[in-house]
Amino acid sequence: MSSPISQPAQGSRSPSEAALAAIFAELLRVERVGSDDNFFGLGGNSLTAVKLIARVRTEFGVRLPLWVVFQCASVSELAAQLDGRLKETATAAS
Repeated sequence: MSSPISQPAQGSRSPSEAALAAIFAELLRVERVGSDDNFFGLGGNSLTAVKLIARVRTEFGVRLPLWVVFQCASVSELAAQLDGRLKETATAAS
């Protein structure tokens, strides 16, 4: 059986992916988190998902609905959602 932790992404990580990977690692108490790692596969649950959403709001100033973590549970999927919301926020502020 393989480990739920994949190899860390090399070079192509976006800043939001790198930040989310660090948040996943801290909240889930794992050493390494790769772009394709699943929040729930690493041991996340609904309570830690709420903590993740709160950290995203604190770190990025973006309010993501909780369902996004359940629908987009990997670092890369969540980063894509976050980047989309950041772009929407920047466009609305212009």
